[in-house]
Amino acid sequence: MILKSSRNQLKNSIRRTFSVLLQNCNDLVICLDLDLCIIECNNAAAKVHRWKRDEVLNKNYMELCLKSGFTNPISFDPNKILLGKKITNHACTFIHTDKTEHTIVWTITRLLNDKKEPYGLLMVGHDITDIKEAWAQVYHLDSIIKHAPGLIYYWKDRNSVHLGCNNSFAELAGLKSCEEVVGKTDFDLPWKSQADSYRKDDQQVIESGKPKSNIEDLLIAADGKPRIVVANKVPLRDIEGNIVGTLSTAADITQLKEAEQATLEAKNKAEIANQAKANFLATMSHELRTPMNAIMGMAQILLRQNPTQEQQECIDIIRNASLGLLSLINDILDFARLEAGRLEISSERFNLYELTHAVITSLQHQLDHKPVKLSLNYSDDTPHYIILDSRRVRQILINLTNNAVKFTQEGEVKVSVTCPEQTKNSTTIRITVTDTGIGIPSDKLEQIFERFTQVESQYSRRFEGAGLGLSISKQLIEAMGGSIGVSSILGEGSSFWVEFPIKISDQIAKQNTLPILDSDKANLFAIKNPQILLIEDNLLNQMVAKSLLEELDCRINIASNGKQALQLFADGNYDLIFADIGLPDMDGLTVTKEIRKYKGEKANIPIIALTAHVLQEDRENCLNAGADAVITKPIMPEELKMTLKRWLGKKSVKKVKLILD
Repeated sequence: MILKSSRNQLKNSIRRTFSVLLQNCNDLVICLDLDLCIIECNNAAAKVHRWKRDEVLNKNYMELCLKSGFTNPISFDPNKILLGKKITNHACTFIHTDKTEHTIVWTITRLLNDKKEPYGLLMVGHDITDIKEAWAQVYHLDSIIKHAPGLIYYWKDRNSVHLGCNNSFAELAGLKSCEEVVGKTDFDLPWKSQADSYRKDDQQVIESGKPKSNIEDLLIAADGKPRIVVANKVPLRDIEGNIVGTLSTAADITQLKEAEQATLEAKNKAEIANQAKANFLATMSHELRTPMNAIMGMAQILLRQNPTQEQQECIDIIRNASLGLLSLINDILDFARLEAGRLEISSERFNLYELTHAVITSLQHQLDHKPVKLSLNYSDDTPHYIILDSRRVRQILINLTNNAVKFTQEGEVKVSVTCPEQTKNSTTIRITVTDTGIGIPSDKLEQIFERFTQVESQYSRRFEGAGLGLSISKQLIEAMGGSIGVSSILGEGSSFWVEFPIKISDQIAKQNTLPILDSDKANLFAIKNPQILLIEDNLLNQMVAKSLLEELDCRINIASNGKQALQLFADGNYDLIFADIGLPDMDGLTVTKEIRKYKGEKANIPIIALTAHVLQEDRENCLNAGADAVITKPIMPEELKMTLKRWLGKKSVKKVKLILD
């Protein structure tokens, strides 16, 4: 039996031990009497309140807090607690004068004596300041995830059971709140028909431990409307790194896809419209070029029949009007090609000197009634044979020279071809067209290369034109890697220059002596009076071609259709064939292919295709069928002469595929 004195010693020992534990406890402990004066407090409570323990004993707790400057550190009704109501999780924040904060969660209960009578209050507080900051971050992140606009978040356990989601996902699934998704699977949601596929994706991520990205899918939302989403899934890991499920994010790209589809449809419609416009213009160009060939050809024939002065003037009007119309047709067709993004640039070997000489010669007649001299200066150190797009170079040169002639009433138009820079295999060719015409105002120099731009106003201008030539020329030059510029003085004249970086043909890199462009018909061909087969169904075009060829001392046989052409070819012996592409029974391409089936020398006869079609694919079709060259109608005398010399001349070179415009 334990003596009473021993029990008292044990109790005192326990009290001392409890006091030691109390003072070293991390939680805040404060004992108050019925007047809310401090009976006892531990070191943790004193530290948080910034008190000295011995100085605050027996002092009123609330008065001390107010004196220390705390803002409402605690608010409770002591009487309710004394009647038996325990307060738990009562949070308050101490804000010190230095702005330091401590957030305490209190549990407050009454102290009873042996008679079960209350004699005070026990306050036990837990400092959650650090935890509060962590939870604030979690709450902040949770708020971002829940309210993220446009982004969908959801996470699942290893069995693809949903553990949570954000508002976007809940709305997509037709749920009233994010909490409703907990415990559900995709089989319980509007897209249950795709649940198996989603589960397989989840398991793949869990088993591999690797993310799965850019999963595009079509699903039906709760409102019955289809949604296109792109999802990314990553493994969801616990604090030890174990995979406990999947975390997914998704973006609703329905509107983006609809916009892309609308853009694609609009693009397709625009391309169809552009193609229809291009086809229409190509057809119109063909239909206009065919009669123009007859008009310009007949004017050329009339000029060779010693017309009177009055007749000469009428013929000049017809010819100049035809050339103007042809230039306009070419510009409109090129404009349509540029708009449709179908600009055609080729690369071929050609004689630049012969080309510039032919252009100058073809434009010379425009100056018959003007006191203007048109000249060509081709420098000795400039290569003759270069590799570039001859058709486009011709077009640019005609545009620039024709403009200079049009705007010059007296004086001179000079075309210069020089070589400012040259290496072994490449060089820079500079073409300059200088005139003494009306000039261009300085404030208009930048505008002249814009489409439909003219220096003069619509109703006061003295010179005709659509305002397309310079714009198209600039785009063609830049497409070939070149550049164009202009300088001008109003009333004194203008100078347009074009530069091309080009490759020099390895066959003839340079000639110091300019070639003589033979005008003597007797010396033009290696064969005297060459025999020509002309395949052409249009009577007027037959007359034009026959007259031009006979002027060059050629002997002509004419076939009006493909069948007749093949028969004449089989029975005769010809030096060259001109074949129109459009024939009533079989097209000229078929006739060309049939001729190429012959063996021996007959199969190697030069065939020049004649066509009013001007698209690159039309030219390629002619060459692929077996034609050696293509001439576009209307046929110009200088071009015809140059073509004949190339294929029947004394100094003929190895055959190459060539395109003449």
